[in-house]
Formats: sequence, structure tokens, C-alpha cells
Amino acid sequence: METLLNRLNAHGQRSQLREERHPNSVTAPPVHSGSMTPRPWRGFWNSVRTAALQPLKGMRPASATTPVSAELAPWQQAALRRRTVFVLLTVISTALAAHLFSNMQPAYESAWMQYSQ
Repeated sequence: METLLNRLNAHGQRSQLREERHPNSVTAPPVHSGSMTPRPWRGFWNSVRTAALQPLKGMRPASATTPVSAELAPWQQAALRRRTVFVLLTVISTALAAHLFSNMQPAYESAWMQYSQ
């Protein structure tokens, strides 16, 4: 851990003041500020379609800097686990709420009509 701190300070990525003020400065990734590359607006549905097809084609966005086969850092693995748990909790709670709400609807002749409301 000490060598990591020395290496980061030697390259000037993190100051000693930041190390003292922020307890998570060692575990959090360094901040790399910079301008974003402008991309032309192609419309909402074109952008959604492109984003949906990129995983199927094995493509990476132009802004991605890490190779596809790169090993994830420990903080990236933790972030991926947190995002996965958050998505699962969101989907489960949404499905449960939809099921409970559908049972509160008045009885219709068609189950499709009841669930669509």
C-alpha cells in the first residue's frame, strides 16, 4: 500500500493535502479532469439503437479507454457488484409493486386489461 502511495505521489496525481483531508483518497480512483469529446446529435432513437447494438457487435464506445479484456481493478469490481445489486433490487421492487397494484384493480373480463392498467 505504501508503494502505491509513493508511486501516485511521484507522478503528481494526488497531493499530500488530499491524502490528509480525504480518508477515501487511497481507495478511490484518481480524478482525471478533461473536456469531453463532442459527438454530433443523431436523434434519440438512433442513439438508443446504437447503444443497444454495441454489446451485440462487440464494439466499444469511442470514449472507452480500457481494452475489453483488461482485468478490472478492485474498486471497479466493487462498483460493478454494487450496480448489479442496485439493478436487481430495483427490478424486484418494481415487479412486486406492479403485482400488488394489479391485484388492487377492479376485476375486468380480461386479465390483459387488468394488468395493462
